[in-house]
Amino acid sequence: MQTPHDHLFRRLFARPAAVGALLRCFLPRGFVASVRWRTLRPWPARTVDRRLRAHLPDGVQRAARRGRRSSVYLVHEHKSGDAPRVALQVLRYEVQLLDHLHRRGHRGRLPLVVPIVWSHGVRNRAATDAGDLLEPPPEALRRLRRRWPFLLVDLSRWPEAAMLRARLPSFARLVVLFLQYLAFRPRRGVVAALHRWAGPLRALARTPAGREDLETLSSYILFTTDLPAGALDRVLRRVVGSRGASDMITTAERLLRQGRREGMEKGLEKGLHRGMEKGLQKGRRKGLHEGQHSGRIELLLTILEGRFGKLDRRTKNRIRRAKLADLDRWARALLVAESLDELFAA
Repeated sequence: MQTPHDHLFRRLFARPAAVGALLRCFLPRGFVASVRWRTLRPWPARTVDRRLRAHLPDGVQRAARRGRRSSVYLVHEHKSGDAPRVALQVLRYEVQLLDHLHRRGHRGRLPLVVPIVWSHGVRNRAATDAGDLLEPPPEALRRLRRRWPFLLVDLSRWPEAAMLRARLPSFARLVVLFLQYLAFRPRRGVVAALHRWAGPLRALARTPAGREDLETLSSYILFTTDLPAGALDRVLRRVVGSRGASDMITTAERLLRQGRREGMEKGLEKGLHRGMEKGLQKGRRKGLHEGQHSGRIELLLTILEGRFGKLDRRTKNRIRRAKLADLDRWARALLVAESLDELFAA
């Protein structure tokens, strides 16, 4: 289930040139020098494991290594805020990819896989090694100590000025700025930020895909802030000077009206319409208050099954007996929860 952050992140990571520039900017220099970045190409994430369609990485790329005949695979996961167990998630992706290569008959040693977690929002204090989540073995078995590290790119540690100075394509620069410094900001802050980023926005508008990219960024603003479409149109006209600003905002606003805002904000896009329809049907029969309550229950049940699989009877009963405050709290927790236990613990 995609959040607005996931949608923007994956849009960026579909472009090898932009991804290469981003990686050269944020990854350790020694590693950057060991990769032939011109050979970077997307690797289909769904080839990792078709049985786990709800558990796919946000991006996978392959590139040749300098001085070697082998390739390196880069597995990307995106997180908005803290994610205590993300090390286990990226370890699963790494194992799935290696298993896929093995089953395809890869000979010799398996290639290097580099898991990368891109984090924005609050400071990410998650363990960067899955081995740190395990109980340590006794001294007699210290050889069983496991190390499964990943690279953490925490955008919250990068000042805005540094992002503006970085050698990045306009769209890549704006994506990292939007993710870290724009989402869920108050209206005045959004307008001020767009004026500060006038240079990258104008440069983006002049690129071949500029119109489509600006439409994507406009949709992100409408999905994650309370800036009205009309105000956004006026700001873009002043900042970008685009004659097509109104058309871009109209497209984004239409998506908003269709309900994708709620679906993307909570990662609930797939189950939104079906759950809301069931809730509204029951609401008409039971009255407005009961309908709202019932609608949220059916919506939450539908989305949980889409994200975590079929629910047992005990879980369904717990949700159906829950109060509105509990339903709202669990719906917000869906943005970061990686399991039902984490959801109910929120």
